[in-house]
Amino acid sequence: MEEHHPIPQQVVAEIVDALPHCQISIESMDRWFANQELSDESIYNTRFLPQVLETGQLKTKEATKILISDMNREALDELQTRFGEKVHIVVTDNGRLIQIMRRDVSKAAGVFALSNRYGVPPAEVLGFGDDYNDMELLQCAGYSVAMLNAVQELKDLADEVTDSNDNDGVATILERVVS
Repeated sequence: MEEHHPIPQQVVAEIVDALPHCQISIESMDRWFANQELSDESIYNTRFLPQVLETGQLKTKEATKILISDMNREALDELQTRFGEKVHIVVTDNGRLIQIMRRDVSKAAGVFALSNRYGVPPAEVLGFGDDYNDMELLQCAGYSVAMLNAVQELKDLADEVTDSNDNDGVATILERVVS
């Protein structure tokens, strides 16, 4: 069963209007849109590029996620103040990427909705993470694993630290647990 919990279009429009000088991209119904060509290949997977739209067209979308780069600290603080009650805002990629989702949407919420649907108790959930958007998941999982390339706060929280994403750290843990 597919679920979609978008940020309402009106809120998307307000956020886009509040960020006139930022690079903005929107994920909507498994499609990716942006207000300009992506400039930072280190935080985006450039094998899949977004469709570039005029800002007015972006504002018409219900967004599963809004991604913002090129934002300074002052603008982030203003974004938090203005929209923090309406949406969930997470800073990732060493402060270079802002991820915005609906207030009740997170990796943890998704994982635990699935675990509930399939009758898996939270104590039996194995959570992996490497950045701040994984924090809640690792706090709630029965056993938590941080990647070697994870932010330090996640490593401090985790039950275990495995190898990096690039060195198959997840596979290392899964092979041990499944066998």
